Amino acid sequence: MFGVLVWGFQDGGLADALGFTPPGALEPSFPIPMFCIAYGLSMDYEAFMPARIKEEFARTGDTADAGLALAVLVDAPLVRALLLPASMRLLGRADWWAPPLLMRLHRRIGVSH
Repeated sequence: MFGVLVWGFQDGGLADALGFTPPGALEPSFPIPMFCIAYGLSMDYEAFMPARIKEEFARTGDTADAGLALAVLVDAPLVRALLLPASMRLLGRADWWAPPLLMRLHRRIGVSH
């Protein structure tokens, strides 16, 4: 998300398409609302998706018809293709952190990290 902002607005990648002159820098306070939006989207996904599926199950009584297509349509492009890779890029090596208890278990059963 931040990479697109830098490329599109700071470096001017979208300047011709949107008709503006690139400022050469982003407003320093801009990352804060962007983080809030990304966090809010992830929470909405986790809260509203199961609620919507439950509503559809209550209406139809059929588990297979209870929102599976919608879940796949939202999950695949939004979460798996955009939010997950972006967060992994931002977190770097912290993606692979595990609590000490779990790391001991990994070593005991032979799981490498």
